[in-house]
Amino acid sequence: MMNETGPITQDVFVADFTEYNNNHPEVPAPYAGVVIASEENDIIPSFRLTDKNRHPFMAVNFEENPAVFTREDGTKLPQCECMFYAIREEAPAWLLFLEMKYCAPKNVYDSIIEGLGQLKKTCKYLLEEKQVYESARFKRFFVVSTPNCEPLDPFDANYFNQEDMLSLKEETQATLFITNQVDIYTPKHLRNANSK
Repeated sequence: MMNETGPITQDVFVADFTEYNNNHPEVPAPYAGVVIASEENDIIPSFRLTDKNRHPFMAVNFEENPAVFTREDGTKLPQCECMFYAIREEAPAWLLFLEMKYCAPKNVYDSIIEGLGQLKKTCKYLLEEKQVYESARFKRFFVVSTPNCEPLDPFDANYFNQEDMLSLKEETQATLFITNQVDIYTPKHLRNANSK
């Protein structure tokens, strides 16, 4: 596992062991929940954030920061797995919210729609309710990763209602990626590795 307290300048791999551990109670759990690591594990597929040019960024594993998603009355809010953001003096810098969905291929569409909803709620809560970051400082990216399935293009009319996708993009001011790998291009730009 990675030390998330300082800047990162290398590729990272994100895996969520929650479902794996629930489905394999007889196997000693190698990891608990969401893991952000510098190497890919050999147990379950991961999402990969590549950093070929070594631009510094930070990672926030929301499972390791439960207080962020706990209201004053003690209610816990659902959230996406984690967030990454570029370290950059001038605005804008990129900010990536990641939701992971391990699902059967027949459920990939429904899982992606659910994941987009979770990303929207996470971003709205952090931006409006908690005011954790300045909206104008960051260029937002929403990523749904389906590590064990082939990703779908959110703007493929065969799968997604294009008006809904454009409405979500406009409402959240986020670039939507459904992918298992994102490349850090610059401190203000990310690329979907599937669309090269």
